[in-house]
Amino acid sequence: MKNQTMQESGTLSTMTHSQTRQSRIARSGVAAVAIMVMLLLLLAVMLIGAVAVTSGGGSGTSSGGAFEVASRGMRGTSARIRSATALNAAEAGVAMTVQWLTIGTGKQPPSDLTAFAPDLAGGTKDAATKTTLVGLSDADVQSSDSGVLGSECRVRVYPSAANADAVLKQYLIESEGICQGQRCVLQVLVQQTSFSKYAFFEHCWNGGAWNSDSRSYDGPVHINNINHNQQTKVNGITRNANIVGLGWFTDSKKDAIFTGPDSTFTTSAPQIKWYKDNNGPADTTQDLAACVVNKPTTDAEWKKVATTGKQSVAWGQPVIPVPENNEQQRFAVLGRFGASGAEANAEILAAETAIKTKGVGVTLCNAQGENGGGVYINGDVQQVTLAPAGTSGADRTVQTITVRQMNGLNVRTSVITVNPATQRTTLAWTERTPLGATTSGSDMQSGTTNGVVYVNGNVGDQGTGLGGIEGVVADNYVVGSQIEKRISLTIATATGKSVNLNGDIKYLTARTENPGKLDEYGDPKPPYIPESNDPNFRLNGGTIGIVAYNIKVSDRTSACTVPGTNNQAYKQSGVLKNPLSTKPSELDLGNANNLADLPESQKLRKVKTQAACFALNTYDVFGKGRTTSSDRHQNMGCYLQVNGGDTQSMNMVRLYDNRLANDPPPFFPTTGNRYQVLSWKRTAERLEL
Repeated sequence: MKNQTMQESGTLSTMTHSQTRQSRIARSGVAAVAIMVMLLLLLAVMLIGAVAVTSGGGSGTSSGGAFEVASRGMRGTSARIRSATALNAAEAGVAMTVQWLTIGTGKQPPSDLTAFAPDLAGGTKDAATKTTLVGLSDADVQSSDSGVLGSECRVRVYPSAANADAVLKQYLIESEGICQGQRCVLQVLVQQTSFSKYAFFEHCWNGGAWNSDSRSYDGPVHINNINHNQQTKVNGITRNANIVGLGWFTDSKKDAIFTGPDSTFTTSAPQIKWYKDNNGPADTTQDLAACVVNKPTTDAEWKKVATTGKQSVAWGQPVIPVPENNEQQRFAVLGRFGASGAEANAEILAAETAIKTKGVGVTLCNAQGENGGGVYINGDVQQVTLAPAGTSGADRTVQTITVRQMNGLNVRTSVITVNPATQRTTLAWTERTPLGATTSGSDMQSGTTNGVVYVNGNVGDQGTGLGGIEGVVADNYVVGSQIEKRISLTIATATGKSVNLNGDIKYLTARTENPGKLDEYGDPKPPYIPESNDPNFRLNGGTIGIVAYNIKVSDRTSACTVPGTNNQAYKQSGVLKNPLSTKPSELDLGNANNLADLPESQKLRKVKTQAACFALNTYDVFGKGRTTSSDRHQNMGCYLQVNGGDTQSMNMVRLYDNRLANDPPPFFPTTGNRYQVLSWKRTAERLEL
């Protein structure tokens, strides 16, 4: 046992000595290498110094020049690192402020009209300078040098002077980054974004593929593609799809799906199901693994999807929140946009109660709120007709809105006139009884309305599709070559109410049609010349938005009325019954409820809607049994919907109005509280308060 122990001890001792010797050798080798590296570095520094001395006219010694150059180099490197960190700190300040604007202030943007210090997390507000100082870590500024510590940012926000009346609020974020004596000032202008920036938007996609042979989009498109198997229903409707399908063609004669320089496609879906030459995977399970089989690969193939190529198509993007109600337009029409709190809500309720107490009819509200209001319509509406006061001279810029309603058996007709040149808004109304007696009234207010027309009922009959909105939007009021006052309208219904598109909605100064060849329907292809080549339209053309719970395209004209006596009094009113008659045959449309039984002159085959249309639920058409290829709906503006809709019985043509991206209709829904960067500037000094 003793010998064994001694043997084991000797072996252990031998191993220990061997390892110690190897360790020493290793350390000696490392030391030698280190010494060689130091010598090489010293030689390099001296050579640099020698070159510097020579280039400097030979003054000084070589060793002094070497160390001086090396010292300057190290100081310069340190300054560059601190300068870059200061820039990163300034950018971090901007990012934190945008995040605060987005989620830190709830649904409403800040109401301040003068410079203020934002409530940034971890920041200290200075009332004297109206800034917020935030200390930053290396992670906050994404510094590449962990030795650079102590950076901070100082942020101040300047609201736009126009925010009091602007639909889309703007803020100039001034962020100063500081790092150990180095400073960097950024001035970034941001603005709320509107849904009118999209040519097409849908929250819940039904999973069908786009066929690029018959559908194309000449503006930005976004599909949230919410999977409602895992999330709460939206407006009571559940969608099962969680994949977006795109059909593209290799045929050189086929158009791309997304055309034009500003056409993009983004979706929140995790992947796209590609249909090459309109043939997707054989399975119908929409399995994610099968979605990439027919994906474009070459640049030429991507340009058959989007004119500008692959960079215009992106999936897996953030979900854009959608509005759940029309309260934004309701508050705006009462002149209380942005109001909050119990006192403000009481004022809104009192103002609305006073209007409803007067009964069916129209009320001008532009004198009721601090910021001015719009036009409030109480009760269901049979017909809204838009028209300029005339087609020449100053009358081109005067907008009239004719509203026809049923007040029991009476027909009430109200005409609103908005005149930007005289700064007057007038209302004239008449009400006719079944026996022909009439009453009338009027109102006049200084100034023009804020452009919102709010209806607390439906526009058009939702059973037959008769009645709705149609007409012509007047021109902007232009002085010289500048727009003095835009003719811009938003017609909105109460939450849960619907609007019928009962005829064309056009601009008096229309887009110039393309003089090229016609398509199979006899329309120009493409329908219009580019807006950039159409300055007359961009300067003079008005704008309009329609916001409703449901939007439906009618299948019959507003002139479709019942037979019988005294029909002329109810022409264009959308009245379904003739109150002057007691004959059952004259109390309803009978067989004329079916499109096939109507005279062709009363069938609405083609509808051109030049407007930003947003259906907070569905976008549908009446007469889904239509199979005639001439049944077409052209939407030139924005086509936006939350829960989709059934438009398969009409050929849909969707065109974008680029003007709406920066000049949306008044109080058109914004994309939550998101902001886009309009300008970015690096400057030496901060703005003065």
